[in-house]
Parts: sequence; structure tokens; C-alpha cells
Amino acid sequence: MADPRELAPLAVELFVPDVAEAARLYTETLGFTVMRAEPPDGPVFAIACLGEAVVMLIQDRFYSGTRADLDYRGAGIDVRFIVPDVDAVYERVRAAGLELMHPIGDRDYGLRDFIMRDPFGYRLRFASPLS
Repeated sequence: MADPRELAPLAVELFVPDVAEAARLYTETLGFTVMRAEPPDGPVFAIACLGEAVVMLIQDRFYSGTRADLDYRGAGIDVRFIVPDVDAVYERVRAAGLELMHPIGDRDYGLRDFIMRDPFGYRLRFASPLS
């Protein structure tokens, strides 16, 4: 039986050139857990979770659009993750030298958040509710 997280009503699927490298970044730096990698010894597909959030990582060669589309990964979209301690995630991102698109701060919409760009071009927003 599949893990129930694999049936999440919304999951983001990100096409990347190297699934193992992406999985390492998402687990070691961003705090995700890889719940499945296919095949285990050199994955071309992986499912990573952060709390109830689900991200699927899939190798570029399975992308059905044009090759040029991949030059614009993440254009026009931020993927937001609500986390218990956004400052801890921010410090890990800074320590890893990842690109920050929007600095951390308290926002008038009730969140403390920041936006980063992962090495594959995807914009990720991490946030915690303001108390």
C-alpha cells in the first residue's frame, strides 16, 4: 500500500537534471525527508516531504515540453512551505550559500518569510505565522 502522502491532493513536481543532487539539497539543507526514490541506487524520481507538503523530483529527460521550456524553471511561480521555524531554515539556506531572492522579514500579511532560488531555478518561499 502506498504511503498516504503520495496521494496528497496537491503536490509540486519539479523537473531537475540530477534527482540525487536535488534530493540531497532538499533533505540536508531544507529539512525534507525523502520517502521514496526510484531506483534507489541512482534515482530518476523521488518524493520528498516537509510536514504535510509533498514535492516530487523527476529527471529532466521525462519532461514532455520543449527543451527551451526548462530554461525558465519556476518563472512566475513561488512554491510556499509553512514551517515551524522559518529562521532556522533561513540560516541553513544562508550557510549553504543559496541564492536569496527576498530577505527574511515580518510581513503585513501575517507571515515571517523569505524567498530563495534553488540551484535548479525554482523559487521557494518558506514562512512561519507571526505570533
